[in-house]
Amino acid sequence: MSGQAQPAGWRLWIDGVGVYRLHLAESFTLGGPAESGAADLSLLAPLSRVQAEITAHGDRFRLTPRGACQVDGKPVTGPVWLNRSAELTLGDVGLGNVVLGFTQPSPLSGTARIDFRSDHRPRLHLDGVLLLRGTCLVGQGGGRHIVWPDCDLPLVLFARGEGLAFRNESGWLVDGRETAGVTEVAPGTILTRGDLRVRFEAEPVRNDARLAPGFSDSLRPAPEVAIR
Repeated sequence: MSGQAQPAGWRLWIDGVGVYRLHLAESFTLGGPAESGAADLSLLAPLSRVQAEITAHGDRFRLTPRGACQVDGKPVTGPVWLNRSAELTLGDVGLGNVVLGFTQPSPLSGTARIDFRSDHRPRLHLDGVLLLRGTCLVGQGGGRHIVWPDCDLPLVLFARGEGLAFRNESGWLVDGRETAGVTEVAPGTILTRGDLRVRFEAEPVRNDARLAPGFSDSLRPAPEVAIR
C-alpha cells in the first residue's frame, strides 16, 4: 500500500461472528445523523451532529462531551478519563438515550471496544467498534477484543506505519496465497484458514481525522480526573 492514501480504519467482516470497525485515528467522535461533517460513528438517534469525542493518549482514553453525556450514570460537563470498563449514555433524558459500553478487555493491549447496549445503530450494520492502540486480538476466550469461538489460534492485528498488518504464524491464506511473517492487508483482502474467513474493507479518512503513525502518543494528557 506504499504511496497510496491510508484509510482511517477498516471494517472486518468475520463469517459467523459479525462486522466490526477498526478505527486507527487518535480521535473518535460520536453523534447523530447529519448530511455533512458527520461524526465517526453516526447513530440513528436524537443526538447532535457531534455529541461526544473520545481521544486516545497512549493506552488511556479521555471523553469530552459536546452535548448531554453521562459516564457510569454520572453527568459529565468536561473532559474525563475513562476507566477500562465504563458505560456511556448520550443524549437528553427522556428522548431515548443512546447507551454504549466501553471496555479495554485485554491487559496486554490498550485497544478499546465500544458495544451497543441500547437499540440505536448506525445506518450500515455494525456489531462493535475497536479503537486500535497497539494490537487487536481476535480469537477464543477472555481478553479478546473480538471473540471468535471457532478461531483456535489467535489472529493478532497491529499497526504498521499508518497501515494494518498481522504476523502469519497460523497458516492463514491471504487472497488464496500462502504468506509468512508480517503481512500487510489492503482494502478487499480476504484471510482464510479452513472454514474461517475474514474480509477487510477500508473506511475513508475524514478531512479532520488525526492519524497517529505508529501510534506514538503526540498529545500530553491533561490532568482531568477519571470517573470513579
